[in-house]
This record gives sequence, C-alpha cells and structure tokens, in this order.
Amino acid sequence: MKFNIDPRLSRLVRLTLSAPFALFFVVLIRVIRPVFLVRIGVMRSDRIGHFALETELWLLEQESGVASRPKRSVDIWFAPEPIANRVLHKMWKQVLT
Repeated sequence: MKFNIDPRLSRLVRLTLSAPFALFFVVLIRVIRPVFLVRIGVMRSDRIGHFALETELWLLEQESGVASRPKRSVDIWFAPEPIANRVLHKMWKQVLT
C-alpha cells in the first residue's frame, strides 16, 4: 500500500525531525573547537572529474604540507547523491577513513 504524500509536506517533516539533531551537532562542534578542530567537507560527487581530481588534489596538498591541517583535528567528508562512480566512491571511503 503506497500513500501519496505531498513532497512539500514530506520535506517539511524531514526538516522538522532533523533540525534538533543538526543543532545538537553544531553546538557540540562549537564547544569542542578550542580543544579539538572538526572540519566537515562535501565532495563534489555528481561529476566524475570533480570527484576524482578535487579529492586527489586535497590529498596531495595534505601529503606535501601545502595545506597542512592542525595536529588536533579531524576531517569528515561526505558525498551527496547522485554519485557519478560507485567504485571511485568506495575507494575514497577507504583512503579517507
């Protein structure tokens, strides 16, 4: 049995339910920032060229020390849908974690 729900209503419900969680994580990150830096990044995954090149350039900058990150920090990456290449996505997950 499938219900026909208005997409606007569905989106409003999702935003209403996810807002408290997002607010909690934003406050948590801001509180621990003086001690530990948390950086969140979005990979451009809808185009394979951007997905491969921009991520590789970031990794090379980290290795060479051009854009070194602070000692007490962690980088969290995510790739929003649509993902252009699932195999490349799986590889980046292995490399970046």
